[in-house]
Amino acid sequence: MSTNAPTTCPEGSLRPQTSPYEICNAAPVSNGLCLAHLDEEALQAHLSTLRPGSSVDASRVVFTADLLNRLLDAISQGQQPELGFANFRDATFTKGAHFGDATFTKDANFRGATFTKDADFGGATFTEVASFGDATFTEDADFRGATFTKDADFDGAAFTEGANFGDATFTKDADFADVTFAKDAYFRGVTFTEGASFRGVTFTEVASFGDATFTKGANFGDATFTKGAYFGDATFTKGANFRGVTFTEVAYFIDATFTKGANFGGAAFTEGANFGDATFTKDAYFTDATFTKDANFIDATFAGGANFIDATFTKDANFTDATFTKDANFTDATFTKDANFTGATGTVRKIVWVGW
Repeated sequence: MSTNAPTTCPEGSLRPQTSPYEICNAAPVSNGLCLAHLDEEALQAHLSTLRPGSSVDASRVVFTADLLNRLLDAISQGQQPELGFANFRDATFTKGAHFGDATFTKDANFRGATFTKDADFGGATFTEVASFGDATFTEDADFRGATFTKDADFDGAAFTEGANFGDATFTKDADFADVTFAKDAYFRGVTFTEGASFRGVTFTEVASFGDATFTKGANFGDATFTKGAYFGDATFTKGANFRGVTFTEVAYFIDATFTKGANFGGAAFTEGANFGDATFTKDAYFTDATFTKDANFIDATFAGGANFIDATFTKDANFTDATFTKDANFTDATFTKDANFTGATGTVRKIVWVGW
């Protein structure tokens, strides 16, 4: 038996700054209308059917603060919010979106969502796939202490203000490829149990990954760090890919540990590069890397091969007390200023000094 119920809300769009002729097209929940277009009686009736763990389809819905609060109250009932399947794809949150400490027991889809004010997901638990791809965060985004049990997808998202993922846990793949961080990006103490991709990401302000743990591959290939990049005490258990990365200001890798291969081939360090006390357990590749300012590898340990083939050191290069367990290959490397290997142990091969 066929019905004439609309598959999307046919009312006028509530999105800010849209044409008066634009149709809402949000997911209908009652009488063919979306949450935002229900009258008070119909909205109360719908919300009364929700319980903790209920699924929510709010794709393309425009949320005011009151509407979102009432929805969250309905799935909380005096506890922390708990959602089943949560579909907020292309939704617009015109005020703060407060999902702090919420539990998403099924897939959480925020792909293409727009957060006009603060977005709070601090302490939230995502039991299944969490998708924030192409989402826009206009003000601060807080994911501190959040837990992502399955894949977390942020590819193409835009963070206009600060993005804080401090102490978050990503148990499966975390995809931040091509994300734009216009302000500070804070990932201090984050645990990435599976692959973490930041390929092609632009970090416009400070990027902090201090004390972060990358258990599987970490891919920062072709990323751009416009301000300071902080990876002090970070641990890379599998391969770390920084190939082609641009560090416009100082890059800090003090006490960082690279258990598998570390690839900085073709990377550009425009300001200082500090790898003091860093440990490279396997091969470290700095082939074709460019160090425009001072390069500090004091007390660094290279347990595998150290490859600086064709690297360029425009200012001082300090390898004082560095340990090279296997060959350190500086074939065709160029040192324009001082190169200090005092106290270094191991075999260093073929260096070219310019201007001495």
